[in-house]
Amino acid sequence: MIDRRKFLSAWGITLAAASVAMPAIADAATGKGKETRKMQKSAEFAKYSEQVNTVFQVQVQEGVTVNLTLTDVVDDNPRFAARESAGSPALERFSLFFDCSADQGITQGTYSMTHPVLGKVDLFIVPVIGGKDEKIRYQCAFCRFA
Repeated sequence: MIDRRKFLSAWGITLAAASVAMPAIADAATGKGKETRKMQKSAEFAKYSEQVNTVFQVQVQEGVTVNLTLTDVVDDNPRFAARESAGSPALERFSLFFDCSADQGITQGTYSMTHPVLGKVDLFIVPVIGGKDEKIRYQCAFCRFA
């Protein structure tokens, strides 16, 4: 009979190996490589990049709408590239930055935003700079498997 420690150790190693191998297995099954995963990342990043300097409307309560202007879309992958190991799954990382006037500030949270091109999107935003130049800056960070 195997004891608990050996069992957990064996399964921990098995699960770790499987998590590293999963992207490669998926790529082999679909015929897609890392280039395809990068193109998917680029398409998602580009979707928001094309909307810089446009307004997203947030209805915070009945009859109260806050306008957030998308001011910047930043690729966060270069900041983390040195920390990743060669066999780790590809991650897509980027941030959206929104500005609004200080008198319209909202708290951090998930909001349903309406955009004329993108339609309705649900995003979690966090205030990162507030009160300066009569505006508040919010960040929405994306980090997901590519």
